[in-house]
Amino acid sequence: METLTINKIKSIKETVKQINKFRLLNKNKWYQINIIPINAKLKIFDTWIQLSTIPYFDTGMEFTPTEFKNNLTNGISKLLN
Repeated sequence: METLTINKIKSIKETVKQINKFRLLNKNKWYQINIIPINAKLKIFDTWIQLSTIPYFDTGMEFTPTEFKNNLTNGISKLLN
């Protein structure tokens, strides 16, 4: 399983872009995201987020790409504020 580790959050928008780019490189595969500054881990298949340590985060269903990015944006924002 491929893993993307994010060590620094410059902006939420850039972080979501980075995750989405990684998603596109791993279409139809399982992949993992580790966001170190907010101590978050996600296990994802395409746009289906199976596991997440981000509170208030929607999991267990497949999202459209727009919903996927919005979900990431909202979840990361809540942890940073």
